[in-house]
Amino acid sequence: MVLVVLAVLQRFEQVFTDSKNELATLFTVEDTEHSAFLFQPEVLMIYDQLQKNEYNLRQEWNKHFPEEELERLAIKFAKDICRR
Repeated sequence: MVLVVLAVLQRFEQVFTDSKNELATLFTVEDTEHSAFLFQPEVLMIYDQLQKNEYNLRQEWNKHFPEEELERLAIKFAKDICRR
């Protein structure tokens, strides 16, 4: 379990390091229509999965949350996702 947690931490440190300038811009641009998830800690995982594993993210997301919220995040992250 500890190794899994360390691997996850390393992955998201890398995502943050690789994308910190882009992420900084995303969080400084005012957007009155932003998703409720934008300022939650999980947003870094959502960002990463939109880049790497969109299809599986969408499948799991839609089991628990409104699809529109993921679409709002994808728009904010400049990721074009299509309804399937």
